[in-house]
Amino acid sequence: MKTYKLEKKEGLSEQEIFTAFSEGLKQCDLKGKKVLVLIPDSTRSGPYHILVRNLIKVLKPDVDKLDFLIALGTHQVMTEEQISKFLKISEQDKQDIFKDVNIFNHEWEDKSTFKKIGEFSEEEIDKLSDGLFREKVDVE
Repeated sequence: MKTYKLEKKEGLSEQEIFTAFSEGLKQCDLKGKKVLVLIPDSTRSGPYHILVRNLIKVLKPDVDKLDFLIALGTHQVMTEEQISKFLKISEQDKQDIFKDVNIFNHEWEDKSTFKKIGEFSEEEIDKLSDGLFREKVDVE
């Protein structure tokens, strides 16, 4: 696998990003799979519009479904307009590169979107917390 060392002050070109994603992701068996990519919200800076577009170009031809989830933390939900501005998505892009790609907000404040998938016992929490806590904790 090729590693990319950033030596240029201006960063990687779009082609270099595409090549890095292509080479790295072809090592994963994603053909026919559903893929959810977590991305930050607009409180973080970076060329996320370039990264998202290149992920779409690399993954969309092979995967069954490709979606993005905006990891809001505890920030406000982003509107469609804010998402389009953050990722530089034009109306034409919505018909082309973003066609059949969903972008969701992480609905951290809506408990109905959570599903219980397990729990930590009182004993496990006691051990993990070095005796500071002793209570059952749901994993949602």
